[in-house]
Amino acid sequence: MEFTMIAILVGAILVITLFVLINKINQLEKDVTYMNLMLNKVAKQVEVPEPSLDDELRILIALGKKIPAIKKLSEDTGIGLKEAKDYVDKL
Repeated sequence: MEFTMIAILVGAILVITLFVLINKINQLEKDVTYMNLMLNKVAKQVEVPEPSLDDELRILIALGKKIPAIKKLSEDTGIGLKEAKDYVDKL
């Protein structure tokens, strides 16, 4: 009987904790979206140049996202995946 009560209590605590974490993550996502919007507005006002495609690819590579970098290059330029991979490898 005691084990069942403890299991129910632990389960309830885990569910509540999970709910709180999900809410926090959702709020953080909204905050990041808002900050990106504000940052873009500020960048336009001070006339910060748009990053080049190579800059974006280098950022993706630095984040360990080589495959998304290859895909982005291929989609943005229309070159094949093999050529895009070779290009990204050289970056």
